[in-house]
Amino acid sequence: MKKINLISIGMGILLLISLLSFNTPETATIKYDYKQVTTLESVVGAGLGRSSVMATTDTGTVVLSQYELKNFFSAAGINMGNVQTNEQTIVTMIFDMQTKGWELFSITSTALNTDTKRQGIFITRYLFQRNSK
Repeated sequence: MKKINLISIGMGILLLISLLSFNTPETATIKYDYKQVTTLESVVGAGLGRSSVMATTDTGTVVLSQYELKNFFSAAGINMGNVQTNEQTIVTMIFDMQTKGWELFSITSTALNTDTKRQGIFITRYLFQRNSK
């Protein structure tokens, strides 16, 4: 009987040691850097509005970026050439960010209208992320 108890205890200890020896790898926490780019597209008649692209810098300040947007409206009404130019500019900006290691993480868009006439602004925020170095 003593021999069976010793064998059972020994088997239990071996089982416990084998279970504890399976070391689950620790999952590394991935840290990201974030950069926000905001496009402001003006919807003001007669070409009087201002459209631009702003971006956060590495220090967190917001500056006008190198990308230039055109106003949606000219004196004759909506300018489809400007809309097309803005689309290409935004796609180029996203492509340039990707070549610098940034991944497009989120897009938020809204339109603000100051009154019921043809005045307002489209705001689109592009949030990019990349692995911290």
